[in-house]
Parts: sequence; C-alpha cells; structure tokens
Amino acid sequence: MQGMSRMVGRAIVASVFVVAAASAQTTTTWSGLEPTMTSRLFRDGSPSVPGTANPFPGTVDEPDGVSYQTFTFVNPNATASNFFAGFLRASALLPFFSLYLGSFDAGNLAANYLGDSGNSCIGAVSCNAVTEFGVTVAGNATVVLVANTVDFPAEGGETFVWQQRWAPATVVPEPSTYALLATGFVALVAVARRRRA
Repeated sequence: MQGMSRMVGRAIVASVFVVAAASAQTTTTWSGLEPTMTSRLFRDGSPSVPGTANPFPGTVDEPDGVSYQTFTFVNPNATASNFFAGFLRASALLPFFSLYLGSFDAGNLAANYLGDSGNSCIGAVSCNAVTEFGVTVAGNATVVLVANTVDFPAEGGETFVWQQRWAPATVVPEPSTYALLATGFVALVAVARRRRA
C-alpha cells in the first residue's frame, strides 16, 4: 500500500507540474533586397489568441509592394502547444506579424493562415503597447512566421526586435480526471490515517 501511495502522489505532482519555455529575442535588419508582395493582411487591432478561432482578417492592396521575411519554427512537443510572438521595438516601417501552418504563399495570404499580431508598431513605446499574439499549434507541426512592412517596401538598414516562445497549451480537464485525482487524494488520506493508528 505504501508503494501505491507514492505512485499516486507522483502522478498528482506530474499532472500539475508544467514548465514554460523561455522567450528567444531576435534583432532583424531589413536589407532592402527582401521579396515583396502586392497585398498584406488588414490590421484589425485584435491580436490572435491561442485556443480560439482566428478568422482571416482580409487583405489590403499595396500597389507599391511591401517587403516580407519568413522564419520557420517546429513545435518541439509531440502535443499541441501555444506559439507566441511579439515586437519589442522597431526603428521604422511598422512591422506586422502573421503565422501560417506549414508554408507561406505571398500570392494567397488566406492559404494556411493561423493568426496575426493585429497591429504594427514603431519605437519601443508603441511596440510595448502591442501585445504578443498567440496560436495553438498541433504537436511537431511546422509554422512559418511572416514579418512584413506596411505601406511600402524596405529600403534597407531598418531593424526590428522581436521575440517568440512556445508554451504548453492549456487543457481543461475532463470531469473524470477530477474524479481520479479526488480518488487518489482520498487514498492518500486513508493511508496516512492508517499509519497514525
């Protein structure tokens, strides 16, 4: 019985112990040689939130073109995880983020769309006001983070500082999980009372 109470105790600790990954901060410079696209996502002011439906916001035509860069990440976990990204500061060009599952097609911004930052920023003050956005991503899935300029292409030399991180997806336990935990707790209490007697 003593071995059983240790196993139940370890199972309870394992079920509530969660470790969040640290953020990776990156400084990116626009070279002026990046590819361009003739439309961009509409900035609706609503950053995507993990675990919710993130509707495609629509596009805005940009006749002069906007520059973009892509960054590929793979969910390091076998289970669903939340991917977060956000700007810390930008020297110019109001960068904007969007996230795509598997691949990015500059000619079809709706294809594989997962979510976006909702807004762009310039300087440290306005970038800090733009909250990070997040999307729930399937286990081991590949995502493409796209940073694009707004209104015109990059000329080169402008920078933006950003960060990205993975975090465990919040799962709401089933009622049966609570029942199992309660049963384990009752068993631990019974074992403890027997030891005292």
